[in-house]
Amino acid sequence: IGITYATQLTDYFSFGLTGKYIQQTIYNESAATFAMDIGSILNIPFYGMRLGMNFSNFGGKLQMDGRDLIREYDLNPENTLNDGVEVRFKTQPWELPVNFAVGLTMDILNAKGALWQSEQNRLTFSVVGNHPADAREFASFGMEYVFHNMLALRGGYRFNRDVEKLFYGAGIKAPFSGAVFSFDYSLASFGELDFIHVFSASIAFE
Repeated sequence: IGITYATQLTDYFSFGLTGKYIQQTIYNESAATFAMDIGSILNIPFYGMRLGMNFSNFGGKLQMDGRDLIREYDLNPENTLNDGVEVRFKTQPWELPVNFAVGLTMDILNAKGALWQSEQNRLTFSVVGNHPADAREFASFGMEYVFHNMLALRGGYRFNRDVEKLFYGAGIKAPFSGAVFSFDYSLASFGELDFIHVFSASIAFE
């Protein structure tokens, strides 16, 4: 669960901050913590180019805890009169997967500033480099086609990853009473792990 605030500081620079609560549950054990994401976008007046930077998952550690970690333990097995006592196993905490990303996008098709002009269509190309704290660096590229600022089709590919390679997606936006409702779906190919489906929904107030 997260809350995001974003603002356009100048005509060329925007800044955003997300605070979020993260929880992971495995059977009767769970772990939770708070974290934040920080991002910025710099608009470059050249064919709709934008430079984006993002620092994500900056926050606390996760540590599993729950009722299944409670066990009975006999402090002195040689003493038959001794009763066991309840003990709780302490799991090791682990860091969140911190990631730093830099991306560059360019409008190939758009109403203004793109290579070709179109009032109802937008085609954007992007390339992103990622530096995760717990894995190898990798790069991604993708394209997004948007019709009438409502319907979006997306596709992408990742380099230097073991199984996650191809990505597909679609999205829809619906304005209503001063707000914009968005719903997005993505499908990722993970090789022997089969496909991963991701659904997301958001509401933005204007």
